[in-house]
Amino acid sequence: MRVAIGFGGPASRRARDFEEQVGFACEAERLGVDSAWSAEAWGMDAVSPLAYLAARTRRLRLGTGVMQISARTPSMTALTLAAISGDRFLLGLGASGPQVVEGLQGVSFTKPITRLRETLEIVRMAFRGETLEYAGRLHRLPLPGGLADLDLCVGAAVAFAADPEPWIRRRKSALAFTLGAMGSATANFYNDAYRRGGFEDAATEVQALWLAGRRDEAAARVPDAMVLQSSMLGSEPAVRERIRRYRDAGITTLRLEPLGDDPASRLETLGRAIELIRQECGPGFGPAGPRP
Repeated sequence: MRVAIGFGGPASRRARDFEEQVGFACEAERLGVDSAWSAEAWGMDAVSPLAYLAARTRRLRLGTGVMQISARTPSMTALTLAAISGDRFLLGLGASGPQVVEGLQGVSFTKPITRLRETLEIVRMAFRGETLEYAGRLHRLPLPGGLADLDLCVGAAVAFAADPEPWIRRRKSALAFTLGAMGSATANFYNDAYRRGGFEDAATEVQALWLAGRRDEAAARVPDAMVLQSSMLGSEPAVRERIRRYRDAGITTLRLEPLGDDPASRLETLGRAIELIRQECGPGFGPAGPRP
C-alpha cells in the first residue's frame, strides 16, 4: 500500500503557510511517502504548487486531484509538469462545478462530461507526440478560421549621428548592466541570449567583471559590435538598414528607446525613426496606419 499526502490550497491549515507545507512535504518524502496531491477551488490553483515542489523533491510523485478542465489547456500544463518533474507528475482531471467554473473562472459549464472526454483524448494525443488536429463538439484544434498570429517584438535604442561612437560608448554601461546584473552568476537569461548570438567570450568576461565589482572595466569590455547589433545607431541610411533587417527577419513590433539629452531631442529622434519605419515597412507599422 502506498501513502499519499495532500498539498497546496486544500491542505492549508491557515493563510500563507506554503513554506510550512513545502517543508512538511520534503520531510514526508524522506519518510517514504509516495505522492503528494493538490487540488483547487477558491484558493491556490493545482498546478503552481506542484511545479515548485518538483524543484524541492527528487522522488515524490506529484498529482492533481483534481485539476479542473474548463479554464486552461491541460495538455500543455501536463506536458510541462511532466518535463520539469522528471515524469513524476500524475494528471488527475475533473469537471469541477458551475460555482467554480462559471462563478470564479468565468467559463461556461456546458457539457462537462463531453468536455472531459475530449480533453482526455487531446491529452493522450499530446503525450503520444501526435499532431494536435482534433474536431470535437467543444474542442477544435487548430481553431478554424484562426490565424495563430504572433507579435514578434524587439527592443532597440535608436539615435541618429554621423559618428555613432559617442552613443556606442554611452550604451556600453547599459549592456554591461544587462550582462552582469540581470540575474545571478549561474542564471542570467539575457547573458545567455548574447552568448547564443555569437558573443560568448565577451558576455562571460563582462559578467565576471561586473560581479567582481569592476563595473567601469565591465562596460569597457563590451564590444562595439554588440552595441551596434542590438541598437539602431548612426546615420539615417544605417538606421534604415537596421529597420530593413528587422523587417526581413519577421519582426512586427519595434519597441524603440529614442536616445537624447532631453525630452525634446528624444521625441525628435522618435519621430524620425517612425517615419523611416513607415517608409520601409508600410502603414501597418506606424500608429496612424491599420493594424495587421
